[in-house]
Amino acid sequence: MMANDDLRIVGEPAVPSTETLGAASHPEQAACGPDGAGFLPKPVQRPHPPLWIGGRSDAAVRRAARAGDAWHPSHLTVDELRRQIPDLHAECERAGRSPDDVTVATRRRL
Repeated sequence: MMANDDLRIVGEPAVPSTETLGAASHPEQAACGPDGAGFLPKPVQRPHPPLWIGGRSDAAVRRAARAGDAWHPSHLTVDELRRQIPDLHAECERAGRSPDDVTVATRRRL
């Protein structure tokens, strides 16, 4: 099992990766990223497929606020979710985005 500090380090490359994915899926973008990567066929969704960021850590909330279309933590209690949504909204505003730009979707066992 990784320590929390290790998880923060591992998760940080996800933000540039999601930005590259979004750019590569743009219909007029032939290639992007340091290696000129691209892909075909282009997705139907515009401007790109929705980018769902999973995770329940503070770092996951920051990644979702900066680069995601949705934040998808799993197995949080309702109270935990209620406490973290204001943090997500604050991170969205710090990133220059509206909190309405990031959907919150979660999964719970019934």
